Amino acid sequence: MYKLIENEESAYKVILKEENSIRSEHTGKVLKEYKFESTFTEHVDDSAFSKKFRNLLDKSKEIPFEIANDLETGQYLVKNYNYSSSNSSMDDYTTNTYTFKIEVKEAEELNLKRLLINDIEYKVLRYSEKIEQNNSIVINTILKLSEEEKEIITKLQRAEQIYFNVNSLGIRDYSLVMRFGKIYWSKHEGYYKADVTLVEDKYDEEKNDVFNRMFVEQSNLIAKLSEQIEYNKSLEGILIEKNLLSEKDVIEINKKAKENYRNNVWQFTLIEDVEK
Repeated sequence: MYKLIENEESAYKVILKEENSIRSEHTGKVLKEYKFESTFTEHVDDSAFSKKFRNLLDKSKEIPFEIANDLETGQYLVKNYNYSSSNSSMDDYTTNTYTFKIEVKEAEELNLKRLLINDIEYKVLRYSEKIEQNNSIVINTILKLSEEEKEIITKLQRAEQIYFNVNSLGIRDYSLVMRFGKIYWSKHEGYYKADVTLVEDKYDEEKNDVFNRMFVEQSNLIAKLSEQIEYNKSLEGILIEKNLLSEKDVIEINKKAKENYRNNVWQFTLIEDVEK
């Protein structure tokens, strides 16, 4: 007999219908999956038990809970569940009979030891990852960066080759080919914090035309604004140095702005504190 355990006072008996082994997309470890069934009856005017059971299953999609049998216990997450009900009456006593079908998967803890982006290790303040389309891994992490490290990240962010290797040591012993998603920045005394999204290359195998059109519009806007920043910087430098402005200077300023506009892209996602 298997039991879904909420706490010491609450445990729900279930019947095992199917057991499978799967390989974790995160770590490559072999994990267990179970399919359970549970049937119970309650009075039509008192649905407290079924509500409590549904609350446990809903909560357990995000928060691991314990499953136990006669031999072992383990931490699991609810993948999916559904239920049906029927009612019957006898001598003015009406009951509902519920049948729940529940799919669960073994939970695993991701113990990151070191994070390397393009073969450089960074200080991690927070780390999580999830599985997205095409079974791709998407990492969200907050990094604490020096000025030099911030420059390395922004240079990699604006590189023509958008993909690079990411090693999450302690979680997996091999690297993933990834690119940056959004990066949000906050500047502090003596350091930066960066809220970084890293997206595995498999994610991009499935194209979304609506998203791509929105992405092009946003990228073009950022590029033009960044180009203007570089234009103003170059203009200021030439005016200070020469105390005049000519057509040749304007051409040179425009040229430099177009060449270096990517240098300021990171500033468009600069916020007060990425952990707030």
